[in-house]
Amino acid sequence: METSNIRNLGVYLYTYFSFFLLLAGLILLVAMLGAISLTLEGDTTIYNTKQQQLFKQLNVDPKKSIFYVVF
Repeated sequence: METSNIRNLGVYLYTYFSFFLLLAGLILLVAMLGAISLTLEGDTTIYNTKQQQLFKQLNVDPKKSIFYVVF
C-alpha cells in the first residue's frame, strides 16, 4: 500500500508530537481569549479595560500631533 508524504507527516505528528500539538492549541486559545478580553466594551470598572473616547479623537488638532524630523 502506497502512502503520501502528507499522510506520513500527519501520522508522525499525531503519534509522537501529540503533547506539543495540544500545548500549542492551549497557547493559541489563551492568546485568543486575551485578545477578546482586551477589546471588550462596557463598564470599565467591571472588566478593567480601555475604551476609546471618540470626542477626544475627533477633536485632535493635526498641526499639534504631526511633526517631521529632518536630518
